[in-house]
Amino acid sequence: MNWKNWVGGAVEVIGLIACYLPIFLNSKLLDFGYEHHAISTTFKSTAVHDSLIFSLSISSLLSLEVWLDLFSNSRRGYLSRCKRILALIIPHIFILTYVIPNDDIRFVPCVISSQFIFYVFAFSTYLIEYGPAVWGHLSVYSTAAVMTVSTIFSCYACFYTNMFTSPVTIYLLFNIAFIYFVIKSCYYYKHVYISTFVRIASSTQSSKSSNSANGKSGKQPKMSHDDYICFVSVTSMIIYALVGIVIPNLYFQQNYTEMSPANFCSYIYTGVLFITLTTMLRKEPRCRCNYRN
Repeated sequence: MNWKNWVGGAVEVIGLIACYLPIFLNSKLLDFGYEHHAISTTFKSTAVHDSLIFSLSISSLLSLEVWLDLFSNSRRGYLSRCKRILALIIPHIFILTYVIPNDDIRFVPCVISSQFIFYVFAFSTYLIEYGPAVWGHLSVYSTAAVMTVSTIFSCYACFYTNMFTSPVTIYLLFNIAFIYFVIKSCYYYKHVYISTFVRIASSTQSSKSSNSANGKSGKQPKMSHDDYICFVSVTSMIIYALVGIVIPNLYFQQNYTEMSPANFCSYIYTGVLFITLTTMLRKEPRCRCNYRN
């Protein structure tokens, strides 16, 4: 394994552990001037319960898909896919079986933050493996690291009050990382357009006369397998970040312990959609059958 991957893995592990430091230190949640936290009422909502059950149902189907990958010829990105499925299953099972029955909402910021960090690094591994022409280790892991720091600070904002946990600091860090990711994505989309359409068009134009003489059609544009996987992952991540994080934070302006049912459900459904798209629309069929007349 490349040493850069070890560094990225170390940042991920440190970030996950840091999310649970308030639990280890037995820190208390801030009350924000309310008698009780809104998340306790949110968890009693039928819509929230249904969203968690829906997530586990989809996760079980995706687990079968990952299981079938064990029998495929290529296992590229298999570990990343397993991590994404586990990041979807384990937190929601924990919320359903422990947090809600015991009303121990201290774990809510920690679980949601660690889940997002799992998503980010599993997704980062995909970019490095399938899109090395544009996505390098430094750009991907530096973006993931900034998003991780922002996520940790948003978790700590439910327990502590200081300059690092202020909404301005949290939003600034996340938006810097997200804007850089969007800019990098535009360069990637340009790369896909050039490699898929421009080069094919030029080669088709050069061979047009010979194909016309032989009665054959020109070469059709076709995205490479790696570009296809990377394209799906990048697009899904942008949609997930916008719909699941950026827009809800601007609209609801709530921290983890004050999430309304609508905010929490949007977070669950966008996460499920993101994992489903990047798991199901990521590769070619496992087998190809040739039929002869």
